[in-house]
Amino acid sequence: MANYLLVHGAWHGAWCWRHVLPLLRSGGGEAHAVTLTGLGDRAHLAHAGINLDTHIQDVIGVIEAEERNCPTRPAACHVVPLVSFLRSSSTTSLTFFLPK
Repeated sequence: MANYLLVHGAWHGAWCWRHVLPLLRSGGGEAHAVTLTGLGDRAHLAHAGINLDTHIQDVIGVIEAEERNCPTRPAACHVVPLVSFLRSSSTTSLTFFLPK
């Protein structure tokens, strides 16, 4: 079973995945959506210092939290990030931060 993490694009939030999450879950997997710092329901956290690195850390934080919640079967808890960024370099940047 896969454990999906959906990441929105610019000017959105986790809400944009509300129709996709149940479909992924109905296939037997886990599915979660993250709202990036300074956007969506986390807009109140916006400040000039937020950049791509901030958003990468948001995603990594959720992945690490989900994998910590599966201590008995860590291999079954591997998270597959599904990223919807405007720039392709964002997805590439994320892969450099994730452990193999």
